[in-house]
Order: sequence, then structure tokens, then C-alpha cells
Amino acid sequence: MCHNSDDVVVADSSRTKCDTIIYWDYNISFLPDRYNTMDGPMVVAIIPIKHHSQRLPGKNFRMVGGKPLYRWILETLVNTQSIKRVIIDTDSPIILNNKELNLLSPCKIRILERAQTLRGPTVSTNTIIKHIINDLTSSELGLIGMTQEQLKTCTFIQTHVTNPCLTSHTIDSALKQFRKSPCTSLFSVTQHRARYWRQGASGLSALNHDPCELVPTQDLLPLYEDNSCFYIFDWGGFMESENRITNEPDIYVMNDHRESYDIDYEEDLQIAELCLRARMQEQGAPPQSCLITGSAGGLGSSLVRHFSAESWEVYETDQKLVKQENLFSCDLEHEKDIGQLVEWLNGTLKDTVSSDGKRLDALILNAAYQECHSLCETPKVVWDKTMAINVTANYLLIKGLLEADLLGPGSRIVLIGSVHSQCTSSGIAAYSISKAALVNMTRTLALELGPKGITVNCLHPGAIKTPMLMDSLGRNGVDPEQALAEMADKHPSGRVAEPDDICKAVMFLATSQSSAFNGSNLIADGGVHIHLATE
Repeated sequence: MCHNSDDVVVADSSRTKCDTIIYWDYNISFLPDRYNTMDGPMVVAIIPIKHHSQRLPGKNFRMVGGKPLYRWILETLVNTQSIKRVIIDTDSPIILNNKELNLLSPCKIRILERAQTLRGPTVSTNTIIKHIINDLTSSELGLIGMTQEQLKTCTFIQTHVTNPCLTSHTIDSALKQFRKSPCTSLFSVTQHRARYWRQGASGLSALNHDPCELVPTQDLLPLYEDNSCFYIFDWGGFMESENRITNEPDIYVMNDHRESYDIDYEEDLQIAELCLRARMQEQGAPPQSCLITGSAGGLGSSLVRHFSAESWEVYETDQKLVKQENLFSCDLEHEKDIGQLVEWLNGTLKDTVSSDGKRLDALILNAAYQECHSLCETPKVVWDKTMAINVTANYLLIKGLLEADLLGPGSRIVLIGSVHSQCTSSGIAAYSISKAALVNMTRTLALELGPKGITVNCLHPGAIKTPMLMDSLGRNGVDPEQALAEMADKHPSGRVAEPDDICKAVMFLATSQSSAFNGSNLIADGGVHIHLATE
């Protein structure tokens, strides 16, 4: 193990492993080849991305902090100036078919499809690294834009998707330490000062302290945990040991434990989410943004208040609005108006947490139109208007926002359906049919947009206690509160939903807390739909 000291410890430049020679007089000519330039050799990042995960299925693609998990480390590597290549080795069709990754950094990112012989849980990361730095075919070398001789002169850093909190500053600092070190590898560790015990055949024994002398933990000699955050090595050291931790390694102590946090289990995702959100707040990251259609109605206005209270940048559209900042008056029955809405949003949307610039974090499709008629008694003009607003407008708006690049990885689309999409009553034909169409619109869009990192879900509310509902219950001289109580008795939950109930569900679907949901149709009607009509 190589350690830092006040003395200059260097390696003979003719040697590939760290057989150290101590030179008391600093002389740059004695340093290994990688130190003979100001910036050192070319730095190549290697990041393996598996499609399947054993402990936490699909974890590499789960949403964390508004982005797919793999996106965090890729953006960090791309934004690290000292890294000139980022080689992704993967068996995942999500990565292989993701054209946006190359757009993230066409000069840096190179994607290699993992060979069949290197797939499976028994293949070690060291085997994959060896293939990348020494066994690539000529076509693969052409893909990464390097020759084998050039690879032999590189410094490599291998990291994981599961370390989303790692920063460019830490990577640069570690590379700087490696350049100064005589060792052929360096790996990240977490320092612990605590009392550790070992369970052996003869019983318990203290590992790093004297149980009879309980000195303060801060005075104990530290132990170092290999936190798997990153490994830095050169070609010669790796090939000699065939290990990313070579025969003579150095360690880099990560003082910020949040950065070294690794994701293995479900609760790790939640902790990483909190850490990333805290960092974004510390850095003054712009708020998340959403567009809410039908924002002047009872549920729509509640959604605006709810998202605004959570510090979202809320953009609204409704036919009843007066055009002003963040508000756009739009008749969703007309395609021209929807096109103007997209143009307006493209011109006014402020930067969001997405590093790709102007994008919506959430699209809430709440606008709807309803008239009560049986199917045969529904005027065609009513049918056309219902379908235009409740179905076609959603299609046109989503299509327009995608073409304008206002929806992308991490964006979430939430459609507001109705319990009438699942079970209905007579006299509301056009509305119930239009809401049933949203069920398969949700599924279809989830299939098509899921590979782009966009989730699509639909919430189907039942009755909601809005001013519109109370007005309708109070017609013909009926006491609206009494009518509401009678309606509540028909709910297994014993109550009619408040707008806040639905807003919380929409908020859940609009954030990364719902990362496991895609193509889901969720019913929020207090259990009304489970009643048998014969009861």
C-alpha cells in the first residue's frame, strides 16, 4: 500500500508495478511517464451498466431526483473536464437504443454492446475492464476512436451507476492524487472511527481497540471501507494484476459520506433522493416545472395551489384564463390553439433541474369537457367537442411538446381520467367513452416513451367535493350538504374525496417517488367501483 508522506516517494519509470525508490531531491525526470506532462495522460472513464440487477430489479433505470439513476453519473463524468472519453459497456437495450446519450456529449460518450460471453451475474467487473482496455476488436476500437497503443498510455477511472452523488470535484481531486502517487492504482474509501468486533471460531475479539481501555472513538485508528465509488489505474498495473486494485494501490479518502453513498436496496434510493435534492437546493438549482391544463376548474385550481405550495414553477392553461406570465388562454378544442400553447411554453419556460435545459418535469393533463346525454341522444357537435378536448387535445399537446424537446428523460405525464372509464352509468355516453380512451392512451404512451425516460400514468377520480359538484347537487332546491352525505354513504370509504386527496395522488405520480409506476391506471374513487350493482 502506498501512503502519502512529506517525503517524495516515486516509482522507477522503467517499472510497471510500484517497486518504490525514495528520492530525497525532487526531480521530475525520475517520475513515471504519466507525470511528464502538465495534464498527464488521457483519462478514460469506464462505466458498466447492466440491464438487470439481482438485489434491486431495474435499479439502474429507476428515477431519482427527477432523472433515471444512470443519468447522474454520466452527466458527472461528461462534466469532468479532465475526462476525455466515457466508455459505456452495457447489455441494456435502454442504453443501446438511447440516442439522447450521444447527444449528451458526442465527443466523449462511446457505447459498447457487451459481448454475450461477458454477460451474466458470474462475470466479474475486472473481466469486463480487461476486455475494454486490452481485448477490443478493431471495429470496437474504431467505435471508441482509439488504438490499442493509445489505450496502453491512458489513465482509467471505473465507476458505477449506483453512485449518483459523486461530483466532478472529487474525481478531479482523486486524479490529481493519483498523478502524484507512485502507485499504479487508487481506489475510494470511506473512513470509519468506531469500535469493531470480529466473530471467530473462538468467539468475539476486538478488531481495532482494547475493550479494557475505552478511548474516545475519534482517537481510534481509522478503518477504511472500500466504498466501490471509483477505481483509478493505469494499463500496466492492471494487466500485471488483472485487478482494478493493482498490486501496489493507494487510497482516496472521501470525507463527504453522501458522495460515496451506494444504492443496493429500495431505501437507498430514498436516501439518495434526499441527498440529491439537498445538493440541488444548496447549489440554487431552479425549481421543478409543470404544465397544468384546465387550471381554472375546481380540481385544476387546487392542483395549481398544491404544486405552487411545493415550490414548483407552475404553468397554466385554460380557456377561462387571462393571458399573463405563466398563464396561457387556450381553447383545447382547436389544434391551432394547442400549437400556440407549445410555442408560448417554449419561449417562456425557465431552466429546470434538467441539465438539458428547458424541459417540463411534469405534464398534468386535467382539462375535460362533459355533457350528459345517452349515446343516441348525443348531438354530433357535443360528441366532437368531447373527443377533441378529452382525447385529441392530449395527443396533440404531448406530440407538440415532444417535438419541441420540452419533454425528455425524467419528465412525467399524468393524465386525469375518471372512474367512468372503468364503470359508468347511462346518460353520460360521450364523456365515459372519452375517458375510457385514456386508459389505452396511457398504456400506449408508456410503451413508446418509457425508453426515453418518460413515465406516463393516469389517475381516475370518482366524485370530488368541488364547487361544481356542490352546485350540481343543489339543483332543484335540494340541500347540497344532505345530498353530499347521501353520496358519501354509497362510498365504502364513507366519504367523498376532497380536492386535496386527488392533488396528493397527482403529486406522487409527478415525482420520482412513483418511479416504479409506468402505464398504470389508478382509481381514486373511495371504492365506489367495487360495488356490485345488484347489492
